[in-house]
Amino acid sequence: MHHVTATGRRFFHRLAIVTTLATALAVPLVGAAPANAVPYCWNTATNGHYVWNTETWPGDADWSVQAWGPGTLSMTRTETIANSFSSSYTVSADAVSATVGFSVTQTYSVGTSYSISVPANQKWQISAGYVSLTYQFDVYRECTGPSSMTYLGHGWADKYHNLVYMSFRLV
Repeated sequence: MHHVTATGRRFFHRLAIVTTLATALAVPLVGAAPANAVPYCWNTATNGHYVWNTETWPGDADWSVQAWGPGTLSMTRTETIANSFSSSYTVSADAVSATVGFSVTQTYSVGTSYSISVPANQKWQISAGYVSLTYQFDVYRECTGPSSMTYLGHGWADKYHNLVYMSFRLV
């Protein structure tokens, strides 16, 4: 003869309620997706590779100086320049950074100067710019469920490299 105490009956009664509730809610096993689940999709970046150097020469007045000779013409630049990326498709900065191998959101504070001797009766100009290393990456649409990746297009990422100067005679 088996004896079930009042405490034991309450335990079994609670277990039955929890089991029934879990079955009614159709709680999936951990890691299992319901058969009728809508796939979750996102864009990702892959195949990042170096393409070329890009020189940028801002046209703002503070990026150049001019002077008549004789004398020394000098220019000093202190800039905050940021890496960047662009794409026609939405893709996260983290995904692009991972495929190109550098942080596309990093900023740099840089400074340098450049001087030339300007001969008498001549007018010279110094212009400043900066060089970036340009990378290309592919953008894919990826979804959960059966392995599916769809090529969408490509994007560009620029990594700051250095400030540059050029000087030339105007008159």
